[in-house]
Amino acid sequence: MFYWVCANPNYLQQYGEPQTPQELAQHRCIVVCGQPFAGQTTWQLMDSTGIIETVNVTGILVTNDLMLARQAAIAGSGITYLPSSILSEPIANRQLQRVLPNWTFREGTLYMRCFHQFPLPAKVRAFCDFITKKYSEINA
Repeated sequence: MFYWVCANPNYLQQYGEPQTPQELAQHRCIVVCGQPFAGQTTWQLMDSTGIIETVNVTGILVTNDLMLARQAAIAGSGITYLPSSILSEPIANRQLQRVLPNWTFREGTLYMRCFHQFPLPAKVRAFCDFITKKYSEINA
């Protein structure tokens, strides 16, 4: 799964488009995080040659909800990074645009957790197969 940095074009017109990962530190960022914290976090971006840049960003909004972060970015609240799988439509509709397109976050990991029940119920097996196929297509 790939993560892209993105923002609303109007936000970028008003505040400027960062040209390097380090410039993200001067922007209003929308941070997606699973743990409560003080609003500052470290983003690690990787270029196509494998070079990794680390930047400390401050979140104007901190959430654990990917769709809330996407909506906040569409509304022009700041720059965020999200899975590419939920950015296709807003990018195609020009609600969002990629920022630093030559940089990406390291691949994320999707975990599926199944309780030990053998055999797996048919609906659970079908869901696992669907997710595996979908993410294989996205990352192909």
